[in-house]
Amino acid sequence: MKKLAGWLFFGVFSVIMLLAILGANQVSAARVEWKPAYSNMLGKPYKHKVIKYSPTGWGDFEGGDRKAYFSSDKHIQYRYIKKSRTVIYRYNNHDKALRSKYNYQKIVLGHGYKTPEYSYYYKLGQQKWAYTVTYRFWLVKPIKY
Repeated sequence: MKKLAGWLFFGVFSVIMLLAILGANQVSAARVEWKPAYSNMLGKPYKHKVIKYSPTGWGDFEGGDRKAYFSSDKHIQYRYIKKSRTVIYRYNNHDKALRSKYNYQKIVLGHGYKTPEYSYYYKLGQQKWAYTVTYRFWLVKPIKY
């Protein structure tokens, strides 16, 4: 009888642990959902320096395309990936020729929290990620990312 009770307890305990593990995966999956972006979420710089830039990407995305496709203040959303320290912004696309609902901007964070380096990548519609520039910022307060 004690052996049967032991096996029953083990079975119930393993089912509870399995459900807890599956529930934890669902909670962690909800954390990487798109969230509304806010101003100064990557810190407020008092000084910056260009470290590296791509001549082709710099000309395209830092000029006219940035104003046309990535300057909207409404409905900007972001997703933060902690493992790679990457922030991805999603902008609504108003150009129907691109046949995509969103345009994306990816910022890869590096170097530290007080003087981070931000590498900027842009993606229009279904195109590949295009690297533009890497900045080093000196921030008033350290960032949380």
